[in-house]
Amino acid sequence: MFQRISPNNTTFVLLSFEGPDKYSLVGGLGTRVSELSNIIDFNGFENHIFFIGAPYMPEVSKIKNTWRRRFCRRISMKYPDNVYSGELEKLDEWNKTAPESVIEQVVIPSARKGIMTVILAEDWHTSESVIRLDQLLREKNLREYCVIFWNINNEYGLSAVNLKKLASICTVTTVSEFMKKRIRQIYSIDAAAIPNGIPSRIIGEPDQKLKDIIRSCFQGMILQKVARYDSDKNWICAIETIALLKQKGFAPHFLMRGGAQSYRTEVICKILDLNLKYVTVSLKNPTFESIIESFIRYKNFDIIELDFFIPEDFLMLLYGAADMVFANSTYEPFGIVGLEVMAKKGIAIVGKTGEDYAVNLKNSLRTDSESPEELEEIISKIMKDKQLNSDIREAGIQTAKSFTWDKAFSILRQNIDAIINAYNYPKTGSDSAEDFLFKKAAI
Repeated sequence: MFQRISPNNTTFVLLSFEGPDKYSLVGGLGTRVSELSNIIDFNGFENHIFFIGAPYMPEVSKIKNTWRRRFCRRISMKYPDNVYSGELEKLDEWNKTAPESVIEQVVIPSARKGIMTVILAEDWHTSESVIRLDQLLREKNLREYCVIFWNINNEYGLSAVNLKKLASICTVTTVSEFMKKRIRQIYSIDAAAIPNGIPSRIIGEPDQKLKDIIRSCFQGMILQKVARYDSDKNWICAIETIALLKQKGFAPHFLMRGGAQSYRTEVICKILDLNLKYVTVSLKNPTFESIIESFIRYKNFDIIELDFFIPEDFLMLLYGAADMVFANSTYEPFGIVGLEVMAKKGIAIVGKTGEDYAVNLKNSLRTDSESPEELEEIISKIMKDKQLNSDIREAGIQTAKSFTWDKAFSILRQNIDAIINAYNYPKTGSDSAEDFLFKKAAI
């Protein structure tokens, strides 16, 4: 009889260095884990996030069906900047403590109720702990009551990972077909592609009056880019494109938000080399009104660097109000930003790697090179063709609806169901499950 997971027979564990605390939200991984946990919770499943949490937060807290279990708090007190401060020290502590904690705090209590535990581990930081967890589960005769997925978001750190071992003990997944092909080509590992997603709540064109307020701040084009300062994010190409657009008379205004990375120096030097008028805006407590005031004050500048955290609602508004949004990474495993832009009926400029959803001049602007001349030419074409501009925006928002977290979770559930049934896992949640588990396992 085919068995499907449900809130009655399954609980989830998410293992990740990043997580939902502000201290732990550094990049896309923290967003992925937070949103994945939200959709699991929304579907009625209990879930536990094991992560490097903020030292000032409690060791364990609960919101609805989600338990947040914070690790390495003692070490984090020594390194208050963010989750990656004291990274190796935290990793050593994580590998020693997380596997036992998952078993004691989740697997055993769940098994006693006849409930299966599905473990979703993220990226290279969790690789050794997954191997250790598998070993401990086998020693305790509990392995058959856990389904384990180990997900690759990025190739960073994989050189130190025992991929062959991981592939032999759990299901390896990636976030896109592009990454699946990369892992097969480079490491000869077959992985399952389970996409990222965007929250359904962000889909929809922003309020027209608010968009008009932003657009009224500037005369000319509004372009935008939000990404960490890294050469992979193709900042130089974006800056050179702005300079070309200015030469062509489009009067571009580039709103950019980077980070504290050292590559920022190279970006700023390029701006100055191209004689673009540039300013950095810092706001302690940004509000809609204070950001708009800054836009008006610096309306004659070519490039405005937003040196502050942009609230999500304002960022989504910018995506919809801008003429174009650069998400043009040279290497992008998935490309959430491109989808977020589409969700707000904006036009995303994406690269040629992991954005499986992007079709050039249909729902986005997808480039096959790193040439600013190519970008300037295509942007000019879209700006002059109002019908094409409108069509791309409309197709983009329809595409975004197909890549929500509920769709991604549906694919994940199908994969879990297939594994449980293919390998004849115990019929969790059945009347006899508890007796069966006690006979089989030393718990």
